[in-house]
Formats: sequence, structure tokens, C-alpha cells
Amino acid sequence: MKVDMLRQLNIQSIYRGENFKVNSVSYLPKKATYGIEVTDLLLGIVRTIILNESSDSNRKKAKNQLVMELLNNESNLYPFLESIKLFEWYGDSSELRSVPFNSYIDVFFSSNLKLLN
Repeated sequence: MKVDMLRQLNIQSIYRGENFKVNSVSYLPKKATYGIEVTDLLLGIVRTIILNESSDSNRKKAKNQLVMELLNNESNLYPFLESIKLFEWYGDSSELRSVPFNSYIDVFFSSNLKLLN
């Protein structure tokens, strides 16, 4: 697995046109670095919002419901997610354009409103 991770990271370097090479990779056990855990959690929430998959399975329904509850409560999650700078490829060109993430949040929220009951 370490070889695959090393290979994938170096492929990312080439793909992005960056000038770096990864020489070694090591895995950390769970709960060793909370920053990575929180980042992984936030990326999962962002992914769930962007994909906005219909809740046709219990697992997808539970994920969507959790995100809906997190967005709907008194926490600072909604303003934080709303401040995300998202860039998407524009057409067939190599141009990136800024897309307001709150438009994804609004579509997700309206698609899953029934889960808040």
C-alpha cells in the first residue's frame, strides 16, 4: 500500500505540473493527528454536498441526514462551508473559474429538506 501511495502522490506532482517528488510515505494510526481527522471529516461533508446523491440506501440517507443536521444547527459549520473557495474547470479549456460553494449547499439543502423531520 505504501508503494501505491508513493506512486499516486508522484503522479499528482506530474499531473499538476508541480516540481516535487515524494521519496517516502508513512501511515499514521487513527487518533494520532486530529488535524488530519478533522480535515478528512470536512472533506467528506463537502463531498456529500457536492455529489448530492439521492438517499435511496440507508447509508446515503444517514449521511445526508447527518450533514443536514450539522448545517441546520446553531454551529458555525454553515458559515465555514459557505466561505470555501471552490474552483471548477470551465468547459474544455484549462481555465478555472470560481464557483460559490453556497450554491451547492443550497441545492443540497433543498433536495434533502424532508430529512430534517
